[in-house]
Amino acid sequence: MQRKAVSLRKLYEAEIDKNAQLISTNDHEIRDELTTARGDELETATETINDFNEFVAPSRLKGLEHFVDETDHVKHYDTGAQMPFNKKIFEPLKFPRHLSIYILDKNNFSSFPQPKKDALKLFSYYLMDISSILPPLLLNAKPIDIVLDLCSAPGGKAMNIIQSMSYKSIVCNDFSRSDRLKHVFGTYFTDLHKLNVNITAHNAEEWVEPNAYTKVLVDVPCTNDRESTVREENNMFSHAKLRERILLPERQINMLCSGLKAVQVGGAVVYSTCSLSPVQNDGVVHMALSKIANETSMEFVINDLSAWIEPWKCLFSFHDNMRHGQLILPYLPLNCGPTYFCRLERRK
Repeated sequence: MQRKAVSLRKLYEAEIDKNAQLISTNDHEIRDELTTARGDELETATETINDFNEFVAPSRLKGLEHFVDETDHVKHYDTGAQMPFNKKIFEPLKFPRHLSIYILDKNNFSSFPQPKKDALKLFSYYLMDISSILPPLLLNAKPIDIVLDLCSAPGGKAMNIIQSMSYKSIVCNDFSRSDRLKHVFGTYFTDLHKLNVNITAHNAEEWVEPNAYTKVLVDVPCTNDRESTVREENNMFSHAKLRERILLPERQINMLCSGLKAVQVGGAVVYSTCSLSPVQNDGVVHMALSKIANETSMEFVINDLSAWIEPWKCLFSFHDNMRHGQLILPYLPLNCGPTYFCRLERRK
Protein backbone atom coordinates (compact mmCIF):
# COMPACT_ATOMS: atom_id res chain seq x y z
CA MET A 1 0.00 0.00 0.00
CA GLN A 2 1.41 3.41 -0.95
CA ARG A 3 2.16 5.64 2.04
CA LYS A 4 0.83 9.16 2.22
CA ALA A 5 2.89 12.34 2.18
CA VAL A 6 3.85 13.77 5.57
CA SER A 7 3.63 17.43 6.58
CA LEU A 8 7.12 18.84 7.10
CA ARG A 9 5.71 21.46 9.48
CA LYS A 10 4.35 18.75 11.80
CA LEU A 11 7.64 16.83 11.77
CA TYR A 12 9.62 19.99 12.52
CA GLU A 13 7.33 21.22 15.30
CA ALA A 14 7.23 17.74 16.89
CA GLU A 15 11.03 17.65 16.91
CA ILE A 16 11.18 21.14 18.48
CA ASP A 17 8.82 19.96 21.24
CA LYS A 18 10.86 16.79 21.75
CA ASN A 19 14.09 18.75 22.12
CA ALA A 20 12.44 21.16 24.55
CA GLN A 21 11.24 18.27 26.71
CA LEU A 22 14.69 16.71 26.73
CA ILE A 23 16.24 19.96 27.90
CA SER A 24 13.58 20.72 30.54
CA THR A 25 13.74 17.23 32.10
CA ASN A 26 17.56 17.22 31.93
CA ASP A 27 17.44 13.53 30.96
CA HIS A 28 21.08 13.07 29.96
CA GLU A 29 20.71 9.34 29.35
CA ILE A 30 18.03 9.82 26.68
CA ARG A 31 19.95 12.64 25.02
CA ASP A 32 23.13 10.56 24.96
CA GLU A 33 21.23 7.68 23.38
CA LEU A 34 19.80 9.95 20.66
CA THR A 35 23.20 11.51 20.02
CA THR A 36 24.84 8.08 19.72
CA ALA A 37 22.17 6.82 17.29
CA ARG A 38 22.43 9.92 15.10
CA GLY A 39 26.23 9.81 15.27
CA ASP A 40 26.26 6.17 14.09
CA GLU A 41 23.96 7.06 11.19
CA LEU A 42 26.12 10.05 10.22
CA GLU A 43 29.32 8.00 10.53
CA THR A 44 27.88 5.39 8.17
CA ALA A 45 26.95 8.07 5.61
CA THR A 46 30.38 9.70 5.92
CA GLU A 47 32.18 6.36 5.49
CA THR A 48 30.16 5.72 2.34
CA ILE A 49 31.23 9.06 0.87
CA ASN A 50 34.88 8.47 1.84
CA ASP A 51 34.78 5.02 0.24
CA PHE A 52 33.42 6.55 -2.94
CA ASN A 53 36.09 9.24 -3.03
CA GLU A 54 38.91 6.80 -2.35
CA PHE A 55 37.85 4.09 -4.78
CA VAL A 56 40.27 3.43 -7.66
CA ALA A 57 39.72 0.85 -10.39
CA PRO A 58 42.10 -2.14 -10.11
CA SER A 59 43.58 -1.69 -13.60
CA ARG A 60 43.83 1.96 -14.60
CA LEU A 61 41.74 5.14 -14.57
CA LYS A 62 39.78 5.55 -17.76
CA GLY A 63 40.40 8.92 -19.41
CA LEU A 64 43.50 9.63 -17.32
CA GLU A 65 45.02 11.53 -20.23
CA HIS A 66 42.28 14.15 -19.84
CA PHE A 67 42.81 14.72 -16.10
CA VAL A 68 44.02 18.14 -15.04
CA ASP A 69 45.57 19.01 -11.68
CA GLU A 70 43.37 21.75 -10.27
CA THR A 71 45.51 22.30 -7.16
CA ASP A 72 46.89 25.65 -8.31
CA HIS A 73 43.38 26.97 -8.89
CA VAL A 74 42.17 26.21 -5.35
CA LYS A 75 45.36 26.85 -3.37
CA HIS A 76 43.72 29.95 -1.84
CA TYR A 77 41.66 27.58 0.30
CA ASP A 78 43.78 26.63 3.29
CA THR A 79 41.91 24.51 5.84
CA GLY A 80 44.47 25.49 8.48
CA ALA A 81 44.26 29.25 7.92
CA GLN A 82 42.96 31.21 10.88
CA MET A 83 40.88 34.36 10.41
CA PRO A 84 39.21 36.37 13.19
CA PHE A 85 35.64 35.55 12.12
CA ASN A 86 33.20 36.01 15.00
CA LYS A 87 30.29 33.64 15.50
CA LYS A 88 26.82 34.07 16.91
CA ILE A 89 24.41 31.28 17.88
CA PHE A 90 21.31 31.10 15.68
CA GLU A 91 18.35 29.45 17.41
CA PRO A 92 15.60 27.28 15.86
CA LEU A 93 12.75 29.22 14.28
CA LYS A 94 9.00 28.89 14.04
CA PHE A 95 7.92 27.25 10.78
CA PRO A 96 6.30 29.85 8.42
CA ARG A 97 2.55 29.77 9.00
CA HIS A 98 1.56 30.08 5.34
CA LEU A 99 4.08 27.60 3.94
CA SER A 100 2.92 24.03 3.35
CA ILE A 101 5.54 21.41 2.43
CA TYR A 102 4.95 17.67 2.19
CA ILE A 103 7.44 14.83 1.90
CA LEU A 104 7.33 11.06 1.59
CA ASP A 105 8.62 9.22 4.64
CA LYS A 106 12.02 7.49 4.66
CA ASN A 107 12.60 4.55 2.31
CA ASN A 108 9.54 5.46 0.27
CA PHE A 109 10.86 5.83 -3.27
CA SER A 110 7.53 6.23 -5.02
CA SER A 111 7.16 9.40 -7.06
CA PHE A 112 4.93 12.32 -6.30
CA PRO A 113 2.32 12.62 -9.06
CA GLN A 114 2.88 15.53 -11.40
CA PRO A 115 1.02 18.67 -10.23
CA LYS A 116 -2.27 19.42 -11.94
CA LYS A 117 -3.62 22.80 -12.97
CA ASP A 118 -6.59 24.34 -11.19
CA ALA A 119 -9.42 26.50 -12.56
CA LEU A 120 -7.00 29.42 -12.96
CA LYS A 121 -4.60 27.16 -14.90
CA LEU A 122 -2.04 27.33 -12.09
CA PHE A 123 -0.14 24.30 -10.80
CA SER A 124 -1.09 23.06 -7.33
CA TYR A 125 2.45 22.42 -6.00
CA TYR A 126 6.15 22.59 -6.90
CA LEU A 127 8.48 19.56 -6.75
CA MET A 128 12.00 20.06 -5.41
CA ASP A 129 14.76 18.36 -3.39
CA ILE A 130 13.58 18.47 0.23
CA SER A 131 16.99 19.60 1.52
CA SER A 132 16.76 22.66 -0.75
CA ILE A 133 14.04 24.20 1.41
CA LEU A 134 16.46 24.82 4.28
CA PRO A 135 18.36 27.83 2.78
CA PRO A 136 15.17 29.93 2.27
CA LEU A 137 13.93 28.92 5.73
CA LEU A 138 17.30 29.88 7.20
CA LEU A 139 16.98 33.33 5.62
CA ASN A 140 14.16 33.91 8.15
CA ALA A 141 12.44 36.61 6.09
CA LYS A 142 9.89 38.80 7.88
CA PRO A 143 7.00 40.89 6.49
CA ILE A 144 9.22 44.02 6.74
CA ASP A 145 12.11 42.52 4.75
CA ILE A 146 13.33 43.63 1.34
CA VAL A 147 14.70 40.40 -0.15
CA LEU A 148 17.18 39.72 -2.95
CA ASP A 149 17.49 36.25 -4.49
CA LEU A 150 20.71 36.87 -6.41
CA CYS A 151 20.87 33.60 -8.42
CA SER A 152 17.21 32.70 -8.49
CA ALA A 153 16.60 30.22 -11.35
CA PRO A 154 14.97 27.76 -11.57
CA GLY A 155 12.96 29.49 -8.83
CA GLY A 156 12.09 26.90 -6.19
CA LYS A 157 13.76 28.68 -3.27
CA ALA A 158 12.23 32.03 -4.23
CA MET A 159 8.85 30.32 -4.50
CA ASN A 160 9.20 29.13 -0.90
CA ILE A 161 9.80 32.71 0.22
CA ILE A 162 6.87 34.04 -1.83
CA GLN A 163 4.49 31.35 -0.59
CA SER A 164 5.49 32.03 3.02
CA MET A 165 4.25 35.64 2.53
CA SER A 166 7.05 36.81 4.84
CA TYR A 167 8.56 39.72 2.94
CA LYS A 168 7.81 43.28 1.87
CA SER A 169 9.27 42.91 -1.63
CA ILE A 170 11.57 40.47 -3.40
CA VAL A 171 13.90 40.77 -6.38
CA CYS A 172 14.53 37.47 -8.21
CA ASN A 173 17.63 37.82 -10.35
CA ASP A 174 19.25 35.46 -12.84
CA PHE A 175 21.65 36.57 -15.55
CA SER A 176 21.04 33.77 -18.06
CA ARG A 177 17.72 32.20 -17.04
CA SER A 178 15.36 35.09 -16.26
CA ASP A 179 12.97 33.90 -19.00
CA ARG A 180 12.75 30.53 -17.29
CA LEU A 181 11.97 32.29 -14.01
CA LYS A 182 9.13 34.21 -15.65
CA HIS A 183 7.75 31.01 -17.14
CA VAL A 184 7.92 29.04 -13.86
CA PHE A 185 6.39 31.83 -11.78
CA GLY A 186 3.70 32.33 -14.42
CA THR A 187 2.50 28.76 -13.86
CA TYR A 188 2.04 29.33 -10.10
CA PHE A 189 1.10 33.00 -9.61
CA THR A 190 -1.43 35.15 -11.44
CA ASP A 191 0.08 38.60 -10.77
CA LEU A 192 3.70 39.00 -9.65
CA HIS A 193 3.28 42.78 -9.41
CA LYS A 194 0.64 42.41 -6.68
CA LEU A 195 2.99 40.05 -4.86
CA ASN A 196 5.79 42.67 -5.03
CA VAL A 197 7.99 40.28 -7.04
CA ASN A 198 10.43 41.77 -9.54
CA ILE A 199 12.45 39.61 -11.98
CA THR A 200 15.79 40.94 -13.23
CA ALA A 201 18.65 39.64 -15.42
CA HIS A 202 21.86 41.22 -14.11
CA ASN A 203 25.30 39.62 -13.73
CA ALA A 204 25.45 38.47 -10.10
CA GLU A 205 29.23 38.91 -10.06
CA GLU A 206 28.87 42.60 -10.92
CA TRP A 207 25.78 43.47 -8.84
CA VAL A 208 26.01 47.11 -7.82
CA GLU A 209 23.26 48.01 -5.35
CA PRO A 210 24.93 48.56 -1.98
CA ASN A 211 23.01 48.52 1.30
CA ALA A 212 19.70 48.00 -0.49
CA TYR A 213 18.33 44.78 1.04
CA THR A 214 17.64 43.38 4.49
CA LYS A 215 17.87 39.70 3.44
CA VAL A 216 19.92 38.22 0.58
CA LEU A 217 19.95 34.64 -0.70
CA VAL A 218 23.04 33.65 -2.73
CA ASP A 219 22.36 30.15 -4.07
CA VAL A 220 25.28 30.05 -6.47
CA PRO A 221 25.83 27.93 -9.61
CA CYS A 222 27.93 24.94 -8.54
CA THR A 223 29.04 21.50 -9.68
CA ASN A 224 25.55 20.22 -8.79
CA ASP A 225 26.97 16.92 -7.56
CA ARG A 226 23.69 15.02 -7.32
CA GLU A 227 22.56 15.80 -10.87
CA SER A 228 26.07 15.26 -12.25
CA THR A 229 25.96 11.59 -11.22
CA VAL A 230 22.86 10.83 -13.31
CA ARG A 231 22.86 13.31 -16.20
CA GLU A 232 25.28 13.97 -19.02
CA GLU A 233 23.66 17.23 -20.15
CA ASN A 234 25.48 20.24 -18.65
CA ASN A 235 27.55 17.91 -16.48
CA MET A 236 30.16 20.09 -14.76
CA PHE A 237 32.57 17.14 -14.50
CA SER A 238 32.71 16.57 -18.25
CA HIS A 239 35.91 17.44 -20.11
CA ALA A 240 34.05 20.12 -22.07
CA LYS A 241 33.25 21.93 -18.80
CA LEU A 242 36.80 21.77 -17.42
CA ARG A 243 37.62 25.48 -17.63
CA GLU A 244 34.19 26.47 -16.32
CA ARG A 245 34.59 24.11 -13.36
CA ILE A 246 38.07 25.39 -12.51
CA LEU A 247 36.87 29.00 -12.49
CA LEU A 248 33.73 28.18 -10.49
CA PRO A 249 35.04 28.97 -6.97
CA GLU A 250 36.32 32.37 -8.12
CA ARG A 251 32.91 33.18 -9.60
CA GLN A 252 31.18 32.00 -6.43
CA ILE A 253 33.39 34.26 -4.31
CA ASN A 254 32.47 37.24 -6.51
CA MET A 255 28.75 36.43 -6.24
CA LEU A 256 28.87 36.08 -2.47
CA CYS A 257 30.79 39.38 -2.21
CA SER A 258 28.03 41.01 -4.30
CA GLY A 259 25.44 39.69 -1.86
CA LEU A 260 27.42 40.85 1.17
CA LYS A 261 27.74 44.35 -0.26
CA ALA A 262 24.03 44.47 -1.09
CA VAL A 263 22.79 43.74 2.44
CA GLN A 264 22.11 46.47 4.99
CA VAL A 265 23.62 46.67 8.47
CA GLY A 266 21.59 44.33 10.67
CA GLY A 267 20.57 42.23 7.66
CA ALA A 268 21.54 38.68 6.77
CA VAL A 269 22.96 36.75 3.81
CA VAL A 270 22.48 33.02 3.25
CA TYR A 271 25.01 31.34 0.95
CA SER A 272 24.17 27.88 -0.41
CA THR A 273 25.27 25.22 -2.90
CA CYS A 274 24.30 21.66 -3.83
CA SER A 275 27.92 20.47 -3.77
CA LEU A 276 30.10 18.39 -1.45
CA SER A 277 33.20 20.41 -2.40
CA PRO A 278 34.96 22.00 0.62
CA VAL A 279 36.32 24.66 -1.73
CA GLN A 280 32.88 25.67 -3.05
CA ASN A 281 31.36 25.59 0.44
CA ASP A 282 33.36 26.73 3.49
CA GLY A 283 36.23 27.74 1.20
CA VAL A 284 34.16 30.31 -0.71
CA VAL A 285 32.69 31.72 2.53
CA HIS A 286 36.18 31.99 4.03
CA MET A 287 37.66 33.77 1.00
CA ALA A 288 34.68 36.08 0.45
CA LEU A 289 34.76 37.25 4.08
CA SER A 290 38.54 37.74 3.84
CA LYS A 291 38.11 39.80 0.68
CA ILE A 292 35.38 41.94 2.24
CA ALA A 293 37.52 42.48 5.37
CA ASN A 294 40.55 43.53 3.30
CA GLU A 295 38.74 45.75 0.80
CA THR A 296 35.92 47.36 2.79
CA SER A 297 35.04 48.54 6.29
CA MET A 298 32.08 46.15 6.53
CA GLU A 299 31.96 43.58 9.32
CA PHE A 300 30.06 40.30 9.37
CA VAL A 301 29.39 37.63 11.96
CA ILE A 302 28.94 33.95 11.05
CA ASN A 303 25.88 32.31 12.55
CA ASP A 304 26.59 29.12 14.51
CA LEU A 305 23.87 26.81 13.17
CA SER A 306 24.48 23.84 15.48
CA ALA A 307 21.27 24.56 17.45
CA TRP A 308 19.28 25.51 14.35
CA ILE A 309 19.90 22.17 12.60
CA GLU A 310 19.05 20.06 15.66
CA PRO A 311 15.32 19.65 14.81
CA TRP A 312 16.24 18.72 11.23
CA LYS A 313 18.38 15.76 12.31
CA CYS A 314 15.22 13.65 12.42
CA LEU A 315 15.34 13.84 8.61
CA PHE A 316 18.82 14.74 7.40
CA SER A 317 22.37 13.53 7.96
CA PHE A 318 24.78 16.41 8.54
CA HIS A 319 28.54 16.50 8.11
CA ASP A 320 30.13 16.77 11.57
CA ASN A 321 33.26 18.80 10.77
CA MET A 322 32.28 22.05 9.04
CA ARG A 323 34.01 25.34 9.89
CA HIS A 324 31.49 27.98 8.86
CA GLY A 325 28.24 26.46 7.54
CA GLN A 326 26.39 23.14 7.56
CA LEU A 327 26.35 20.39 4.94
CA ILE A 328 23.50 17.93 4.39
CA LEU A 329 25.00 14.70 3.13
CA PRO A 330 23.41 12.67 0.33
CA TYR A 331 20.96 10.36 2.02
CA LEU A 332 19.36 7.56 0.03
CA PRO A 333 16.44 6.72 2.41
CA LEU A 334 15.17 10.29 1.98
CA ASN A 335 16.43 10.66 -1.61
CA CYS A 336 17.99 14.08 -1.00
CA GLY A 337 21.23 16.07 -0.75
CA PRO A 338 23.85 17.33 -0.84
CA THR A 339 23.00 20.86 0.30
CA TYR A 340 25.39 23.32 1.94
CA PHE A 341 24.30 26.55 3.64
CA CYS A 342 25.87 29.29 5.73
CA ARG A 343 24.25 32.35 7.34
CA LEU A 344 26.10 35.66 7.72
CA GLU A 345 24.84 38.76 9.54
CA ARG A 346 26.17 42.25 8.83
CA ARG A 347 26.91 44.21 11.98
CA LYS A 348 28.82 47.20 10.55
